[in-house]
Amino acid sequence: MKKPVLVTGASGKLGAYVVRRLAGAGRPVVAWSGSQAGKVAGVALCPVDLSDSTRVKLAFAAADPLGVIHCAALSAVGDCHRDPSQARSINAEATALLGELADRIVYTSTDLVFDGEQAPYSESDAPAPLSEYGRSKVGGEQALAGHNSAAVVRVSLLYGPSLFGQTGFFDQQMEALRQKRELRLFSDEWRTPLALDEAADGLVRVLDDGYEGLLHMAGPERMSREDMGRRLAVFLGLEPALVESARQSDIKFPEPRPTDVSLDCSKARQILGWAPETYESGLARMVQDPSEK
Repeated sequence: MKKPVLVTGASGKLGAYVVRRLAGAGRPVVAWSGSQAGKVAGVALCPVDLSDSTRVKLAFAAADPLGVIHCAALSAVGDCHRDPSQARSINAEATALLGELADRIVYTSTDLVFDGEQAPYSESDAPAPLSEYGRSKVGGEQALAGHNSAAVVRVSLLYGPSLFGQTGFFDQQMEALRQKRELRLFSDEWRTPLALDEAADGLVRVLDDGYEGLLHMAGPERMSREDMGRRLAVFLGLEPALVESARQSDIKFPEPRPTDVSLDCSKARQILGWAPETYESGLARMVQDPSEK
């Protein structure tokens, strides 16, 4: 009997897409969630508190996985700022423990490990996080530095409809536009947005390829949040003027926010043959009938 792939954060936005990608290929999957019950793509969720090392060890032994795709994170920047200890526990310490247990692990990190001053960023650029979230994710990266079969994949801003649980920012933004409510989005914050399904495909490729070390995965286009919103409005057949311009620099946040954390993912294209499509292509694939995605 084939060993399963263990996916952490399976009830989250990215984790759910990874579970669907694996299950859709007929592969056995063990899907860990934080506390949520239910199913994702027909796979039952197994609630595991990553801050409970004893529970993690027992659940890992029961799963006996071929490898781990570690998507679980405390990813809300505000939550990490308010509770840095919890951020380190989930994003760094739990990652270190999974690295000790797993023969093969793929860890999802973030473009927010950078300060936004020298984009686009390649794998050779040194992290310089501005937020507690970014620092805790760097802690997770460092925890796997000595692992003999670990890949750290930094992903950019992800977009697409949620498959499970609470709606995310993309879902809320799409719903607001469909109701013709105005949105205010930053014109001075740039990312390289990546479709959730393409991110999931990339992570599975990394696991199967056996790649070790750092890798960036991002979309092919550098866009501001305002541009993303306006292009979404046009895609939905609505007026782009529904999206108004706002400036990040005019707002005082509890922590600094990087202005441009665009990622260079040429290495992933060269090594894996992984080539994400344009923003509009991703929207066409995922938004028209999200119930089937």
